[in-house]
Amino acid sequence: MCYPRAAVFAFCLALMAWNGMSVIHAALVSVHGEETIEENLSGYYLSLKISQVYHGMMIAIPAEEWAVFQNLTTAQLASLLKQLAKGVSLKTLQKQKRGPKNPQPPRFAPLLSGCLVGIAFADWQTPHGT
Repeated sequence: MCYPRAAVFAFCLALMAWNGMSVIHAALVSVHGEETIEENLSGYYLSLKISQVYHGMMIAIPAEEWAVFQNLTTAQLASLLKQLAKGVSLKTLQKQKRGPKNPQPPRFAPLLSGCLVGIAFADWQTPHGT
């Protein structure tokens, strides 16, 4: 990148997002079990739900209401996250199972570059022995 400070800033934002998703993932694993979360939880649908709900929460809930979370200890925050994870409907965040791939049709001729095709076509058009 041409702007090293912007690159460092973008990297730090990505780290913060990853840490946030890891905390949510860990809370869901502690409540619903690791196997259930690993097999069924879609990271895409989880992040989509967070981005959709976040904007509404910022409009509907005043900033003063968020101050409660500043003074929580780590144990209190973990307990609160577990309580919230119990209310998560995993059906809305499930991975979509992909069906089997369709087999590719057989190719009748090998793929050649345009130059080779032109040469082969020119040789085919000219009668041999002339």
